Amino acid sequence: MVVDLEAEASAAIGDSYSTEQALERAEAGLDAVECEKEPAWLYHYGRAGLMSSAGTCYLTLNLPEASRKAIGETIRLSEANEVREQSLYLTALAGTYLPECEIEEACRCAHQALVIAEETISNRAVRRVRQLRGRLEAWRDEQCVRDLDEQLLRFIV
Repeated sequence: MVVDLEAEASAAIGDSYSTEQALERAEAGLDAVECEKEPAWLYHYGRAGLMSSAGTCYLTLNLPEASRKAIGETIRLSEANEVREQSLYLTALAGTYLPECEIEEACRCAHQALVIAEETISNRAVRRVRQLRGRLEAWRDEQCVRDLDEQLLRFIV
């Protein structure tokens, strides 16, 4: 949805008020749509997609707890029908722990993301975890980061 992009753009410039307004408009738009009439390929524009976008916005605005809540809701809403996407959502969730230096929790989520990426053969998910790993460089000597490095060695992307 265009409103999601507007929210993410507002977050990118640090405008939390406009971000919240855009997210509220997106939610109102979702409430007005009849789900039965949506084509199956539009799944990512549903409530799970909105929550994912909100999570991205909140993390951009340096609100990791709000981001975690939104991404957690994305995971909950999409568990059964979007298994492949779960690895991307878990990687995003891992990123919400970095501002608070909760490295073990970030690595735990990244590990789960890689397990799903391996099961679903998702190179895109592996690339996202590698990007996250780059943000963990300051903690490279931590056991959980070394374990993540070991796990990443199994993937050739």
